[in-house]
Amino acid sequence: MFNVWNNVHSLNFTSTSFNLQWPNVVNLLSVEDTAWYAQKLGALNQRISAQAPNVFSLETHLFNTTEESKYPFTALISAYSTQLKRLSCNLPAKLLFPQFSDNLHTLEFAVDERTIAGFPDINTDCLDKLSLKRLPSTFSWNWFKPGNCTDCIRFSKLSSLNLEISGSDKGISTTPDEPKLEVSMPMLRSAVINIGRHGSANWNAIVRMNNLSSFSFKGAFSGIAAVCRGVEFNHVSSYTMTVVSIEKNNEDAFYETTNRVFSGFDIRNHAGLHLPVLPFDINVDAINWTLLTTLNCRRVQFEKMIQLLPKLANLKRLEYVFVPDYLPDVASIANRDSAQDNTDNYNDSVLSTSVLSLYLSISRVHVNQGSLVDEEEERAVACCTYLLLLLPHLLSVFINNPINWDTEDIIEGFEDKFPHLSRLRE
Repeated sequence: MFNVWNNVHSLNFTSTSFNLQWPNVVNLLSVEDTAWYAQKLGALNQRISAQAPNVFSLETHLFNTTEESKYPFTALISAYSTQLKRLSCNLPAKLLFPQFSDNLHTLEFAVDERTIAGFPDINTDCLDKLSLKRLPSTFSWNWFKPGNCTDCIRFSKLSSLNLEISGSDKGISTTPDEPKLEVSMPMLRSAVINIGRHGSANWNAIVRMNNLSSFSFKGAFSGIAAVCRGVEFNHVSSYTMTVVSIEKNNEDAFYETTNRVFSGFDIRNHAGLHLPVLPFDINVDAINWTLLTTLNCRRVQFEKMIQLLPKLANLKRLEYVFVPDYLPDVASIANRDSAQDNTDNYNDSVLSTSVLSLYLSISRVHVNQGSLVDEEEERAVACCTYLLLLLPHLLSVFINNPINWDTEDIIEGFEDKFPHLSRLRE
């Protein structure tokens, strides 16, 4: 007798349904109480694995589980561990088996302190996509060392890498001074690495990504610096660094790391840097970001930013947040030869005679004025105007929360002397 379950090759669990694909998706179960659903899965998936022996793809998107049902897919993953080609699981599971299938090409998995003590062996030569979430800060590349304990790990086919290091340090013990491994990813095209705000990274390897197209990472500076020291590539099309937190005593390391990336790396197209509220004043003389194409900054003195712009020859997009304490008198940044009365600081005629255009490639400006009142607002408008006059290649400007701001008024008032402003109408 024909058994339809033998032809089920893919299982897909969601918050409100359980689907099978063979080859079309069929909805077998739909419930509203997801906590109840999760509790029942433990028993249900044992029956499924017994009746559907030929599953090669398992995907879960389940939420709102209770503590009692925190690992509903442990039995199912274990049952299929020797044959899965794709495993995408947004919930942790206890990995109670020695190794994944040799044919596993996609692993997307959420890790926690109860699942990492014994990470199964994995065939790194077969992996095409690797995504690990909730990693502890003590994550180690030793997890992927083959059985013969070589110091070189090769991900021959890996094209996509996504690591999320949460900052938790429970459940695994590593030695900070352990010898560095050599990790090779010759086919990697995209890498995304996120490090928790209070996290760090035990990046115990030199990871070579020779064919990289896009590299993006975000997190605490201490972790970012560790990753930067442990990643090598020939060139990359797009590179984005987002620093979410940094300690004051890391100022020297901040300039060393960012200078090495944004002047020494071979970045072909997009180089983006997103800065947090820095605990120190920007030292313009210490900066060498010649490759930077996008800069997003806040709580940086406006005068410092203006001094920095001439050093960013390839900058095309500037995103800046005005903060009241960091707004100057326009007179202080215009470098006028003759002294002007302070009452003229925001006068259009003063601006039009004091601005010397910077011949930079910046074509887009995005400004967030924040919450400003009265005289603060007046200074912000003057600074916005100054930026528009300063950049002759400007094509678009976006002023968020534009209190008393009208781009058309600025164009009409200044385009005779600054004809590039007329392009903002297009």
